[in-house]
Amino acid sequence: MNSPTQSSSAPVPRAAAKNTQDCDNDPEIENPLVGRCLDCGTYWCTWCDSLLDKNKLECPCWEEEIDLPGMDESEAEGGQ
Repeated sequence: MNSPTQSSSAPVPRAAAKNTQDCDNDPEIENPLVGRCLDCGTYWCTWCDSLLDKNKLECPCWEEEIDLPGMDESEAEGGQ
């Protein structure tokens, strides 16, 4: 059985590895948008599936504005 942070439903992009987890509970990363393969150490964006450099775990897609259902513009910008 998988631990709570492991996911068998999010394989490494463009690979068959399924022994993966997001990095939300990793104290050095704390970001659920960063996925990690526990077999090969590959990091990727769980939002767009782009591979990430392990020395710079940031994806350009995180800078894009997104519209979430039920959220007005001030909430999306961090306002109330």
